[in-house]
Amino acid sequence: MNLDFLATRARDLPPRHRSARAVFNYTWELLNAREQIRFSKLSVFRGDFTLQAAISVAQIRPATLNILVEKSILRSDKPGRYQVHELLRQYGEERLQQNPAEYALVQTAHGRTYGKLMQEQAARLRGPEQKVAIEAIRADLDNVQAAWQWAITHQDTAVLQQSAAALFKFFVWHGRYQEGIDLFRAALDPLQNVTTLETQETRANLNLYLAALLARLSRHDEAQRLLAEALALAKAHNLAAEMALVYLYQGQAAYTLAQYDEAKSAYQESLNLYQALADTGGEAEAIYGLGNTHYQTNHFEQAQTYFEAALAMERALNDQYGIARALNGLAAVAHSWSGDYVQANALYQESLALRRDLDDVLGTAVTLNMLANLASVEGELLLARQYYEESLAIRREIGAPLGLAVVTGNLGTIYYELGEYDTAVTLYTESLTISRRIGDDLGVAYCLANLAEAAHAKGDFAQAEKQWRDALQMGLQLENDDRILFALYGLAALWLDPETAVYNQQQGLRLLHYVAHHPACSQEVKAQAALLLPDILTLSVAEPETRELTAVADEIVIGKP
Repeated sequence: MNLDFLATRARDLPPRHRSARAVFNYTWELLNAREQIRFSKLSVFRGDFTLQAAISVAQIRPATLNILVEKSILRSDKPGRYQVHELLRQYGEERLQQNPAEYALVQTAHGRTYGKLMQEQAARLRGPEQKVAIEAIRADLDNVQAAWQWAITHQDTAVLQQSAAALFKFFVWHGRYQEGIDLFRAALDPLQNVTTLETQETRANLNLYLAALLARLSRHDEAQRLLAEALALAKAHNLAAEMALVYLYQGQAAYTLAQYDEAKSAYQESLNLYQALADTGGEAEAIYGLGNTHYQTNHFEQAQTYFEAALAMERALNDQYGIARALNGLAAVAHSWSGDYVQANALYQESLALRRDLDDVLGTAVTLNMLANLASVEGELLLARQYYEESLAIRREIGAPLGLAVVTGNLGTIYYELGEYDTAVTLYTESLTISRRIGDDLGVAYCLANLAEAAHAKGDFAQAEKQWRDALQMGLQLENDDRILFALYGLAALWLDPETAVYNQQQGLRLLHYVAHHPACSQEVKAQAALLLPDILTLSVAEPETRELTAVADEIVIGKP
């Protein structure tokens, strides 16, 4: 829409009312010279803005703002905030552009005002004022993005540096990954061939944030390339804080790909650097990451220690986002290891309340998924379905494929438990397709096991055995004890079923006994084993299996028994 678009051919209107431009020309003439100058400077704002920003950018007095409101040049629909109608803003900008030097100065003031504002919000995002900071960024986002574009055009690396951390967190919390990717990529492209120290530091920061956003959309190859480049830049210029953050994100990327040894190593490097920097918030993030990797490798006691340490640090900082994350980790340990479902539920609910209050969209989806897992184990299938469906709706809106695959598969397990096997298979297959497309081998292992269970339930025993063996092989490939044990449980259940062609009671009992007594066996698998054979945990078997887990699994994969 432009100023000349809204015109009329009505013959009975005075000339000053026959176009928007004519109306604005008339209104302009009603302002005195000081008011004209101040109004034209306000045209650099996008959307609404605060009194403080107006003073900083346009050197305007509160009294002048009130006069412009009274003359209907500005609106003030929210306390302490002002807005110019877009057509009127365009008119004011045209007036300001008549003095190019002044226009450049005002734009510079606007860009640097919002760069400083974002730097302040980044600090607030690491403490008790997170919610206030997120709301402030949301309210000023149009202006922040305009300032970002100005900084790109003028290669003002200071504004880019000031804005990057808070913008990244804002986009992550709200699941607006592609929007963040576009913004960071647009800033990086013009800096590729600039070699000043300030530019190299900025590139390192932009690279690592862009990489972290790409990883959330499972674009791992590009993410890893950018992280490697960011690390090289950080090392070349001895940027310890940037190195710590790169290692943190490398740990997250490796964790997502189920590369747990690499994840532990990267998290430890990050932790060492954050400790040297005395950065408690960074330490807590790295420690939480170590907790996650130990949890996924069934080292539950160590995981609990890490999560407790992270929680203590986050509470000391009053970092609500970090507290919610650590609570979620502790809940997962209570759920999977100690089997204290009451405690797990209480911790998940506390985490969920914090995440909802912060409008942490991704975190909310994660905790809903975990609550659904817990409800499923407790047999509350309809509650589990409700949690999964709410989590899935968020995941579909966000569009992050990994989370979408996880929750889709989990929802399939509810339909499996409800006896709706065809619906379960449809959901499992969708999850498997996504997992294979994004290279999520752990997801593939889960889906194969789920499909094997469904095939068994539907009486397709040959397909069930094939998929259990495929799932077992994937577990071995990943060196994931949890997936290996679950696949062995599935095969034992198949061999203990007298309706199958592979019925072998002695072998099935021996394998089930081995799984249920293995130290890495989760509470859920133990419970399922007990459903097959109620006294499995106390039963003695002839010649119990004593070999290492991988030896047992390898023998089955190659076709024995």
